[in-house]
Amino acid sequence: MKFSEIKGKINTDNITVLKICENFIDDRLEKENTRGESAERRANMVLGTVGAGTILMVFWSKNIILNDIPAGYFVMLLYITCSLLLVKAVWYSVKSSSVQSRFRVTHESLFEFSRMDEAQALKSLVAAKYYECSNAISPNSTRLFLVQRAQRALTSFFIGVLLLGAASIIDVDMIEPLSIALNSIFGVFLIIWFVFGDWCIERLGIWNS
Repeated sequence: MKFSEIKGKINTDNITVLKICENFIDDRLEKENTRGESAERRANMVLGTVGAGTILMVFWSKNIILNDIPAGYFVMLLYITCSLLLVKAVWYSVKSSSVQSRFRVTHESLFEFSRMDEAQALKSLVAAKYYECSNAISPNSTRLFLVQRAQRALTSFFIGVLLLGAASIIDVDMIEPLSIALNSIFGVFLIIWFVFGDWCIERLGIWNS
């Protein structure tokens, strides 16, 4: 809805009613700003944790055991999938930061309001705030959606690290057929989760906070 259409739908000149409307919009606008700040804060936390995860993966790369047996290749497969999960977390975090509303009520609106009477100025202010709020809802929802995907990717990464550690131990300590079987299960599970995990969680509505 355009700004002029919003202003045209506010069909009262009663100052008391307009101030009630302004207070209501201020409350909704504050909530939307909080949602946007929450998305940004969570994205930054994910990026910070990814940095720690990257250091862990660099350290682990020197200790990956890759023998000339299939089990060793499944360990490497787990390592690569964990690395991709980190990339996925970074991708969604950065993408969430690029999605935001560009419309803001600026100080320059003062000059326009100063040419109006009290009722018209208040009506224009309410319309401007409504327009700002309505333009923030969709970007904030998208940002939170992307941040949730980044958080899931990061959580999956740590699960993958645990599987990677287990696979490395299994590769060394168990007999070859059992080692191959368990490591292949770990590797296939993590790859399937990497590809379909978001779809399953979003379809089931498990992670919607």
